[in-house]
Order: sequence, then C-alpha cells, then structure tokens
Amino acid sequence: MKKFKYCPAPTGAGKTYAIEGRLAEISRDSEAAILLQPSKNLCHQTASNMATRFPGVMVEVFNQDVCGTKTVVRLAEHLRNPPDRPHVIIATWAAFMMLPHFDRRERFHLICDEIPQAFVPKSIKLPDNHHAITDALEIKDVGPIYGLVTAGDTTVIRRIAENVRNDAFNDLLSPLAKHIHEQRYLTYVDRKSYNGLLSGSRDDRSLNTYSMLTPSVFDGFRSVTLVGARAEETILFKWFTLQGVKFIQDDALLSKLRYHDHQNGRLIEFHYASERNWSLTEQHNDPSLRSKFEGAVSQMFAGQQFVWQDNVSNEAMMFRDNGLAHNVGHCAHGLNQFQHIDKAVIFSSKNFSKHEGGFLSNFCQISPTEQRIALAYHSAYQTYNRISVRDPNNSSRKIVVLPDQQNAAWQQERYPGSIVVPLGIDSRPVERTRADKVHRNDADRQKAHRDKLKNQQKEIMSNVIDAVDSKQTYVSVDDCHDYSFNTVSCVTSLQGSIIAHKRDKESTMIVGSKDGFVANMKQMSKNVLESKDRNRLISPALFIDLVGFASRRAKLNAFCGRNIYLDIENGTLTHRQLANIFPSIEMLAYSSYSHTKEMPRYRVVLLTNTIMSPDVYTAIYNMVCERIELAGYKTASEHDFDAKEKVHGIDRKPYLTDLFYLPCMPADGEGFFLHYHKHRKPLDVIGWCNNSYPTRFDEVESVSLEHHLPKQNIDRDHAQLCEEALQRFRDQTVNQGKSHKALRALNFTLLEGGVDDVSREVTLTQAAYLSRSREDRLRDKQHMMRFGLRNLSHR
Repeated sequence: MKKFKYCPAPTGAGKTYAIEGRLAEISRDSEAAILLQPSKNLCHQTASNMATRFPGVMVEVFNQDVCGTKTVVRLAEHLRNPPDRPHVIIATWAAFMMLPHFDRRERFHLICDEIPQAFVPKSIKLPDNHHAITDALEIKDVGPIYGLVTAGDTTVIRRIAENVRNDAFNDLLSPLAKHIHEQRYLTYVDRKSYNGLLSGSRDDRSLNTYSMLTPSVFDGFRSVTLVGARAEETILFKWFTLQGVKFIQDDALLSKLRYHDHQNGRLIEFHYASERNWSLTEQHNDPSLRSKFEGAVSQMFAGQQFVWQDNVSNEAMMFRDNGLAHNVGHCAHGLNQFQHIDKAVIFSSKNFSKHEGGFLSNFCQISPTEQRIALAYHSAYQTYNRISVRDPNNSSRKIVVLPDQQNAAWQQERYPGSIVVPLGIDSRPVERTRADKVHRNDADRQKAHRDKLKNQQKEIMSNVIDAVDSKQTYVSVDDCHDYSFNTVSCVTSLQGSIIAHKRDKESTMIVGSKDGFVANMKQMSKNVLESKDRNRLISPALFIDLVGFASRRAKLNAFCGRNIYLDIENGTLTHRQLANIFPSIEMLAYSSYSHTKEMPRYRVVLLTNTIMSPDVYTAIYNMVCERIELAGYKTASEHDFDAKEKVHGIDRKPYLTDLFYLPCMPADGEGFFLHYHKHRKPLDVIGWCNNSYPTRFDEVESVSLEHHLPKQNIDRDHAQLCEEALQRFRDQTVNQGKSHKALRALNFTLLEGGVDDVSREVTLTQAAYLSRSREDRLRDKQHMMRFGLRNLSHR
C-alpha cells in the first residue's frame, strides 16, 4: 500500500512559509528535496524567501524564465549529475510531468505545494480522421461501461506523442497520445461512445477520453507530501484513496501554520446572484440573469477597487473601461498583490460536462456534489482569497459576490460568522430535493449497490468450502477425476450444475478447469438427439442442501455460481455482433436444438474468472443486457419480425437458478459452436462489482419482485393480506409478459405473511385466472404449492 503525507492547510495560513521551513530541515539532515509549485511566479517567490530565511540552503529553480525552452532538458541533466551537497530543487508541476525519466528518485523528498490536477478530460471532434489514432489503440474492459485505453501500436502512439516534425494534426492528438504513451495517466473511454465513433454514428463524432493521474507518478521517492487547501475534498485525494493509497496527515507541518480554521468570518459578506446552480445552461435559459448580475456588481462596486474572474469567452468584454477592476485570471495560486483590496466577484461557470460528470460518478465514485465542490467551490475559494480575506490582521469589511446560493452557502461554512445575502435579481423558485430519499445522489446509490455486491462476494468466498462439502456427487470435465477441494480450487474449478430434466429436484456439481469445461461443451455440441426434451440442462449455480428445507434446487439452495448465460431467440443480434460489443471477454456461443438458418436460436456463455453470489450474478447479467441495449438493440420488435431492426432477442433469465439446455445438434440443419478467446479473458467479476451500477432492470425488478413486508405487518389479518397482495398482482400485470414474475412475488408475499396453504392456493389460483396466460400460470401455481417453503428466514 502506498502511503503519502498530506497537509490540508487553509488559504492564508502560511503553508508555503511552513514548506520553506520543512525544506531547510531536510537540507540540515544532509538530504535533498524537490518542491513542485503551480506557477513560475510562485517558484521565484519561494526561492527568494529561502535565500532570505535560509541563506545556507542551496536552492536551484528550473522553469522557463531561468532555462528558456530547455527547462526539461536542464532539469533532467541536473538529476543525472546532481551536486554532491544537500540541495533543494524548485520546479513547476508541469515541468515535472514532462520529464522523460527521474533518475534515482530515492534520494529526494518530494513536496507538492497545492494538490495537482488528477482528472484531465478531452474531447476531440474526429468524425472522419479518428483512424489516425484509434487504429493504434486497444481498449480493455474495466467494467460494464468504460474501457481502459492502451497502445496497440506503440510506434504510432509514440510518433504522435513526440510530434518531432510539428505536424498540425498530430499536434491536436499529441496530449492524448502522451498520456497513453507515458502511462502517467490511466485513460478511459465510454465503450458505447467509442464504438459509435468507430462505426460512424451520427451521435458520436468526438473522441471523448477521461484521463486519471496514476499514483505511480510518485513511486520511489524518499517521501511524498501533498500540501493544499481542503485537500480531502480534491479529486486527486478521492481517486488515490479509491486506488488504495493511504493518506497520513502531516501533523508536524500542520503545527507550523498560523491557523487551522479561518477566524475572520465576521468581517465577510457573501452575496450571490442565482438561486440555482450557476451554469452556461442556466445563463442560456435566462439570458437576462447575466446582465442583471453584471449591473448589480457594477452598482455595488462603483468607484471602488475589486478583483474579478470570468470564463474565457466573456473576459474580453468585461470591465474593459474600468481601471479599478482587476482580472485575476484562472490560476490564482500565489497571487498576493491584491491583499489591499476588499471586494471580489466571480462570474465563472465551472462545471464538468454531462459525460465527464458521469465518468467521475460511475467510475471514480465521486458524486455530483463532490465534483462541484472540487471544481467550482474550490476555484472560488482560491480566487477571493487573493484579496484581504487572506490577511488575518486586516479588519476591514469584505464583500465577495458569487454566482449562486449553493456556492455562497459552502463558502460561509468555511468562514464561521460570515453572512450570505442574495443580490435579489433572481425571482425563480428554488429547486428542492426530496427529503425522504434513501441516498443523497446517484453516486451514493451506486456506492451502496457496489458495497452490497462486494460484501456478498466476501461472504461467498469465506463459506465456499462448506458449501462444496455438502455435495455428495460431482462430475469432472477434466481427465483427473480426483478433486481435493480448497479455497483456491473451489474458486477455479466450480463450473455450475447438471440437471437431468426441468422437473428434476437433484443437481450434480460440475468441477474442472476452464479448458476442460470448454472442451466438454464443444464435444456435447455434436450430440444428435431425438427431441429437445432428451437433452440435459445446465445451471450456473451450485445448489446446496439446507437443514429443515425440503427443496434442493430452489432459489434458497443456490449458494454461488459461475459464468453468465444468455438465451437468445427471435432477434437480429448475431453472436458475432454480441462478441464485438464485448471485445475483451472470453465467451462461448452455440446453437440450440430449435436453431435454423432462417430463425437463429443460440446461447452465449460469458466465462467469468471466479464464482459469484446470486445477487452479483443478477447484477452482472443486468449490466450485460443494458450494455447490449446501449449498443442500439431493443428488447422486442414493435411490429412483426424485421431483419432490419436491431432487436437482441434475449429471453430474460437473470437468476442463478435459471436453466439452459446443453449444446447439441439442431433438429434441422447445421449448428455451430464457437469459442471467442483470442486476445480475450474471462469477465473480471470483482472489476465489474467495483464499477457496477443499478440498471433499469434492477429498478423494475426491485418493484415487481418486492416481497419483504415490514415486520409489524407480518401478523396482520391474512384475508386483508391476500386481498392487498392480489391487487398488487393486478397492478403489476397491466402490461403483457409480467405475470410469471408477479405470481412469484405474490407467492413470496403470502409465504412471508404466514398465510396458510389453503388460503395461499386460493389466492394464487385467483391470480392465475386473472392473467393472460392462464394455463401457464396454473402450472406455475401447482409448482409453487408443491415446492413452497414454509420458512424464509435464510433468504
């Protein structure tokens, strides 16, 4: 585990002053240090302070002002041939990231003054010429939505990155190519958007990438210390933590600060313009709000000096005739020349795009609110702290005007005692969120979903030996028929269960290697059968017996499973198209008994690298189906079968207990068995869990299969319970195709409510007669009554 020190110093608390003292201590200990700062001006200012405070410390500055265009070359030469005495190197973060190599890092303590930018999104419009770079890329799956970009042709990527001949087109692609070639960032793409670009989709004309700084850029240093205001709220801190980095607060450095919390809040007024989150969209929807904002500020600050910041697109026209207005630009770090000014206004709209925010939420587990804090609120905090706000000895009244109420409220919390005042120019109603929501936002909801799946996986792994020991028989798909199970072999050897026929209560565990499983499936595809019913079935589940339960192959008995199965018929999605949707996942595709050339019917097995809990299986199955729909395939045709329509034809079987016929020859015509394995690997279960998200299927089925009743209702009158449960069945079966799942939900509701068998059968019979598929539901009812469980405490 990587361990980095950090110091969450508030602005104006003297963090750079404290860093200078730390550099002197390192030098006195006969060691070397490198200080990375965000700007050239700050580098010179720190070097000047060091010369005054610690004249005996050797300090060398490397930036464009000192080295011209040879900054990186000079710095690299210095690192190869350093002086023999302890010394301090001061450079910008940009120069550090441009170094091709950093020789003998173990000699240096690294200190970052300000937290580096960890997230670098790029969008390059390339509808026609993307092949110049995409042909040299490989995309590896890292979950259900995103793919990791790597260099398929390293020569091409390096040529674009270096751009020795200063080609204008390569200059556009060079920053992205550098990220991929140098591997200091991990670069990702949305698979759907990327595939759309490759196929020429009108909706996907840009190459959208999301690059995240990798913690390995700090590998090898004697120590690493990151110093910056509100460090814990930055994207880097959250991303590195997700990557397994442990941050340790540097209490020694923190103790050298002038203060840990702002003490002058009583002197500050935070005014704001908009009642809603400030964005370019909000300004477009109400163009008058921007002009009202500018007018109110001009009137409030008339005849007084103030600093301001705005988006680049507006800077040229803002306050161009006002000599008292000072533009602080977009990198306010280290600008101390405005401390005599008491007023500031921020017009900037800083928001991630929908796709950028989606990546940070879905992949990096950083919620929209956390994104807004890290981008807009931190930027505003740094900007207005260039004025007298940062001076604890300045007792004058300060006025800071911010774009929106949410920003102002956040800043007020940083300065206890300050007040928030609206400019009174926005009369729109405030958007309010539901107070009864279980999760604050989608990111919290996704995190809860992921945590649930990961906890289930841990429980499965810890109990798998006992589960396997409960099985008396198994069938091997390898030459060796003697298995001595341990944790490792259970994880790698379990391949599901064989069931003789649909009504068979028994199951036989399949054990063996992946290669053995594939070989046996291929061999079975040559079997010629008299009818479909003569074929055996396979389930992804391992079924175990439970004490006190008569059932042996019910949902309760499914302990874990392996591989994801898709049953496909009456669609236009071919197995080759499906393989292209999941280009890095190893899979099998085989024709079914009813397959014909005119109407293909087949099954696909997505091989997995480990076993799964029942809920993990369903979650991954649902994400697979949603990925297929994101590729443009619909659930069903709106009319009769049309070969030109994109219909996937997946017969939904999202549970571990679902059964699938084994491979065999079709009744009519030739069949097929294909193993997609070249440059592919089994689906990474943990990776998909770590990047999982609730799909529309989870949402629908969580409603349709809801059967947990509040405890206080379990002892209610059974007649009332039956009537309410039957009404829910009616509501859920308004649309065709829902009655099977709704009947299962009804049965579970009655069982958990303690309804006696007679009343339960009567209610299920009533429901069956209400459905469109009466005979099918009556057969379901008979099965439920035959195998119904009287105790669901183990569910």
